[in-house]
Amino acid sequence: VLFSLGLAPVITLATDLIVGAAPRERAGAASAISETGAEFGGALGIAILGSIGIAVYRGRLADAVPASVPPAQADVARDTLGGASEVAAQLPAQLGASLLDTAREAFTQGMQVTAVTGALVLTGLAVLTAIVLRHERHVAVPAA
Repeated sequence: VLFSLGLAPVITLATDLIVGAAPRERAGAASAISETGAEFGGALGIAILGSIGIAVYRGRLADAVPASVPPAQADVARDTLGGASEVAAQLPAQLGASLLDTAREAFTQGMQVTAVTGALVLTGLAVLTAIVLRHERHVAVPAA
């Protein structure tokens, strides 16, 4: 909800700026390019941040899975948190709990690294935007 509330005005403003800057006969094409760019950027961002998160998760679990977990099950547990949960349910109670705790901690660390990475990228982009646009002036466009 917070994400949508914060993003909706930005998307509306960006689309208005893009379509408003294009000549009337090209407004449809400008809108389509804007939407395509937004979809591509969103998908690329999810892919990159997701890759960072899973890399941290797998890196943390590489040597942290208890030695008594069978190798095939250890490989499944290293793939995803869901896999670790399934494997933990098949193991004896104490061993399963240990594996699940380790996997949850690795997942949490992966999410934390991903969140910090996203925050740093957004901060960098905000600073870059402020630098690039610092000399731009607002120009009123007469209504048609």
